[in-house]
Amino acid sequence: MVWQVLGASGLTSAVLAGLALTVPTVRVSADLAQLLQASVMALTAQYTSPGAAAAGAAGAVLALAVLGRGTWCVGMALSVGEELRCSRVWSAAHSER
Repeated sequence: MVWQVLGASGLTSAVLAGLALTVPTVRVSADLAQLLQASVMALTAQYTSPGAAAAGAAGAVLALAVLGRGTWCVGMALSVGEELRCSRVWSAAHSER
C-alpha cells in the first residue's frame, strides 16, 4: 500500500510539473476581471517568444504522457488482480471436489 501511495505522489508531481510548464504564472487578485485580463496578457506575452510555445507544448505532452502511462499501469494492475482473484476462486472451487 505504501509503494502505491509513493507511486501516486510521484505521478502527481510529474503531472503538475508538466502543467507548470504549460500554464504561466499570474498574480492572484480578488477581482475576477483583473485576474482574467492578467491571465490573457501573460499568455500572450509567454507565447509570443519563439521558444515559449515549444516549452508549453512540451509541458502539455509530458503531462498527458505521464497521465496516460499512469492510467495504463493502474488498468493493467486492476486486470491482473482480477485475473488472479478469478484463478484463485476457480482453483479453490475445483480443489474441494
